[in-house]
Amino acid sequence: MEHHLKALHFDTILEQLGEHALSEQAKAELAQLRPITNEDVCRLKMLETTSARALLESCGNPPLSPVDSISSHLQLAMSGGMLLPAQLCEVARFASSCRRTADYLKRGEECGSACTQVAVFGRAFADLGPLRASIEGAVNEETVYDSASKPLRELRRQIMLL
Repeated sequence: MEHHLKALHFDTILEQLGEHALSEQAKAELAQLRPITNEDVCRLKMLETTSARALLESCGNPPLSPVDSISSHLQLAMSGGMLLPAQLCEVARFASSCRRTADYLKRGEECGSACTQVAVFGRAFADLGPLRASIEGAVNEETVYDSASKPLRELRRQIMLL
């Protein structure tokens, strides 16, 4: 680490920040942070920090959940791989977590202008409710339900008749 950053104990700050990360990816990204030298960007980030603090004071802690495995699940699915029921349930829990976080940020928008700088980020959240409902209607942690699809239901019915 550069000498001036060591003098500021920036590595200690990054370590402390990393302890609050909810995923290994977030922890790695936080470890790459460096002081901002552009004054305009610095002012913007200070406004965001002030807004985030106001949001915490007005609405309490955000409902964040660990998301370590979601990236690997998405990569597997996008490459044509098959997710196991437990993995699908993790995706459904992630979708629920996204909804709770978006709702939290929406409440923050209603708390006043002090929170708005950060709270508006919730508008960018996609509605994953239909995905969550679809997963929850098709699987539990260990089983794919017969009702997950018509072909599966028919196949299992035929097996039972044998």
